[in-house]
Amino acid sequence: MSTIISGFKYKKYIIAINLILLTLILILGHYILKTTQSKIIQGENSISDYSKIFINKCSSVSDWRTCYGVEFSNFVRTHEIDSTLSLLNTIEDLDPKTRDCHILAHYISSAVVKKDPKDWKVLLSKVNIIACNYGFIHGSIEGLSLYDKSFEITPMNIPNICKQISQIRKNNNSDQGCAHIMGHILLAEKCDESIDTGIKKTVGECSLLPQTLQHECFAGVFMESFTRDNLVAECNTEHVAWATDYFASQQELVCRQYTGNTASSCWQEISHIYNALYPNQPDKVFEACNRAPNRTDMVYCYQHAVQSLALYQNADRMYYSSLCSPFTNVPNYKACYKNVVTSLITASIKLEAKAIDFCNSINPKYQNDCIQDLRKNIN
Repeated sequence: MSTIISGFKYKKYIIAINLILLTLILILGHYILKTTQSKIIQGENSISDYSKIFINKCSSVSDWRTCYGVEFSNFVRTHEIDSTLSLLNTIEDLDPKTRDCHILAHYISSAVVKKDPKDWKVLLSKVNIIACNYGFIHGSIEGLSLYDKSFEITPMNIPNICKQISQIRKNNNSDQGCAHIMGHILLAEKCDESIDTGIKKTVGECSLLPQTLQHECFAGVFMESFTRDNLVAECNTEHVAWATDYFASQQELVCRQYTGNTASSCWQEISHIYNALYPNQPDKVFEACNRAPNRTDMVYCYQHAVQSLALYQNADRMYYSSLCSPFTNVPNYKACYKNVVTSLITASIKLEAKAIDFCNSINPKYQNDCIQDLRKNIN
C-alpha cells in the first residue's frame, strides 16, 4: 500500500514538473514572439507595409500634407527615428508629391521632441539640415517650445541656439532657417496682445538680433501672422481663411506700415498668399507682387514665390521657362534661377531630374551656369 502511495506521489511530482516546464516554455515562446514582432515593426521589413497604408489613406485627399503629417506623428510614438526617416524616404519614392516634404518634416520632428525632448539633436544629426526646406529645424524648435518647459527663446539666446544647430550638421544657411522659425515662435509668445500689436513688438525683438538674422526673423513673424499654427497651439488663436483676396488686401496694409528690410520681409512672405490665390500661375503671382510699393519689395515677393511655384508636380519645360521670364534684369534673372534650383534640391535630392529640366528650360546663355549651381547644391 505504501508503495502505491509513494508511486502516486511520484507521478504527481512528475506532472507538476512538466506543468512548470510547459508554463516556462509558453512564457519564453510568448516573449520570443513579442520580441520578433517588435523587431519586425521597428525594422525595414515593415516599411513597405506602412508606406502602403499611409499612401492608401492620404495620397488622394486634398489636404494630403496634414493627412501624412498626422500619420507620421502617430508612427513616431512607437518607432525609432531611423525607421521614421526610412518610411519618409519610401513614401517620397511612391508618392512623388511628398518630396515637397516641409510640412511632413514639421510633424515628424515635433513628434520626436514630444516623445523625448533630448532627441531633437539626434534627429538633426541624421538628416541633411536643409532637407525639406529646413522643415526638420522648424519642427524641432517648434516642438521644443511646446514640450520642453526648460527651453526658452529670447532675442538674447537665439544666436546661441542657431549656432548649436549649425554645429550639429555644418551648413552655411542653417542659421537662416533657424532665424525664420524664431520669428514664428516669438510672435506666438504674445498671447495677451492683438495680432497687430504682437507683430510690432516681435519685430522690435527681431531687431535686437545680429543683422544677418534679422531679415528671416521678420519674415517668420509676418508668416506666422497669417498661417497662425503656433498662435493656435500657444494662444488658442483661431485660424483665418488667409488664401482670399480680402485677406491679401489686409496683409498688404500690414506690409505698408513698415519700411526698409522689415517691409521687404513682409512682402516676401505675402507671396505665400498670392501663391495660394493663384496656384501654379506664375504670371498672376508676379502681377500680384507688383502691388508692392517699390521694385525692391516686389523682387523679394516674387523671388520667394518661385521657390514654391517650382515645386509644381506637373511642371513641364514651358512652365519652368515662365518662372524667371518676368526678370529681364540680369542680376534678378540669375537670382531667380538660383532660387528655383535651390528650392528643388532642398525640398528633396530626388528632384534633381526636375532641376535639370528647369536649367535646360531657361535662357541658353545661363544653362551651364544653372547646372553648375545645381551641382554645388547637391555637393
